[in-house]
Amino acid sequence: MNLPRPTRSPLLLSLCLAALTAAPGFEHYQLTQLRSSLAATADKSSIDAILQRLSKIDARLDSVDGKHLVTAYRAEPT
Repeated sequence: MNLPRPTRSPLLLSLCLAALTAAPGFEHYQLTQLRSSLAATADKSSIDAILQRLSKIDARLDSVDGKHLVTAYRAEPT
């Protein structure tokens, strides 16, 4: 019993179907990775709090800038 040899078009259609079946699984994997990496990052409120603290530190440094904090320094002989 000899079966007819399949032509190229069913083979190509099978490969296309396999690719279309695998694509949503790969996209789901990428979305899962993106969701986990976004969960690990800081949210907007914590970034705003950090920026507010940095602006306060900058303001304090600007107020100290230009002042001579050390007026005299003398090294003691050892």
